[in-house]
Amino acid sequence: VMGAHATNWNAKSIGISFLGNYNNNRPTAAMISAAKGILADAVSRGQISSGYTLYGHRQVSATECPGTNLWNEIRTWAHWKA
Repeated sequence: VMGAHATNWNAKSIGISFLGNYNNNRPTAAMISAAKGILADAVSRGQISSGYTLYGHRQVSATECPGTNLWNEIRTWAHWKA
């Protein structure tokens, strides 16, 4: 099933949603662990390549998403790319 999370990127990406305002709040350790688990599972299933590139929503669309606090977190992950 193709998502509708990022115009022009939907067919070549997966989207992981964090509910909340991450300009004001910080994601919990459980949320971070779950997202990393989803990515690892997608690699192990062959749904994404092991050399995938991680982008934040604001890199492909005019939005504040995923919020500054979550943005700062995902920029520390191994597959994130500027």
